[in-house]
Amino acid sequence: MRAGRLRGAALDVFEHEPLPQDSPLRSMEQVVLSAHNANSSPRAWQRVHQRALENMLQVLENAV
Repeated sequence: MRAGRLRGAALDVFEHEPLPQDSPLRSMEQVVLSAHNANSSPRAWQRVHQRALENMLQVLENAV
């Protein structure tokens, strides 16, 4: 990021959790930081479970 090879980054997992206050990532304008559990709403989990079930059913249907 410092070298300018990347135009930007969106990060939600860090080597040290939580991301330290003095991390250089916090001051980079081209970086978006988010908590890793940002998708942990009830609606998001419902979609994850629904898709998992649909994928399993598709595999089972194709196995017959």
